[in-house]
Amino acid sequence: MYRRNNEAADRMRERRRVEDAAPRLITQVPLLKSLRLTLSFRRGDVKIGDASYVRVVVVQTAPALFNIACSDPNCRDGGHNITSSLIKSLRAGTADFSGEEPCQGAMGASGTPCGCTLLYDAQATYEKG
Repeated sequence: MYRRNNEAADRMRERRRVEDAAPRLITQVPLLKSLRLTLSFRRGDVKIGDASYVRVVVVQTAPALFNIACSDPNCRDGGHNITSSLIKSLRAGTADFSGEEPCQGAMGASGTPCGCTLLYDAQATYEKG
């Protein structure tokens, strides 16, 4: 149990280090005023109900990095990197958009692909430019 907690803490520290090193969202999309992400997950065609949540992004301080952890606790080295698609839509000034991103991880020692998919809906507002 201790080893598992230690591994999780190591992953969290690495995630924070990468976020701290990333450029800030406001420098990448200067006219962005607000951003709200609704995130949910599915495995195959089945939506995972307990793993849905809303993330309100603090635009002034947020990193321009959107790497969402996989919702499956058995997934190893997985996650959903939606940074490029999000930044592209935000730079285009799109107010409402959505997308999906499959997990790149594997299940435990077997190495079987995770199969979890992140579904996201974004609502953004912009300063008049």
